[in-house]
Amino acid sequence: MNKARNRVKKKNEKRKEFNKEIVGIIILSFSILSLFSLYSDSTGYFGQIIRNAFKNLAGFGGYFIPYILLTVGVLLSLNKLNLDEKKKSISLFIIFISFLTF
Repeated sequence: MNKARNRVKKKNEKRKEFNKEIVGIIILSFSILSLFSLYSDSTGYFGQIIRNAFKNLAGFGGYFIPYILLTVGVLLSLNKLNLDEKKKSISLFIIFISFLTF
């Protein structure tokens, strides 16, 4: 019975790691698209929507959002970021808010 539970537990852990990698790759690709849309005018209609959303929501801080997303995406895809710890998520959010108040 314990062996079966251990196998199920390992399988669930592998699934969670795989899901984190997929989410990391999606965030990474969105951040790259966001970087192109903020610094280039040739990204089309979707790029204009992203650029306007970042500038309207965060002002000058909107230029930091793609870099933060890029960092989060890389850390998630490498399984270096543990989202279960609330302290890290809260501290990252506070750092971002402090950038916006400059």
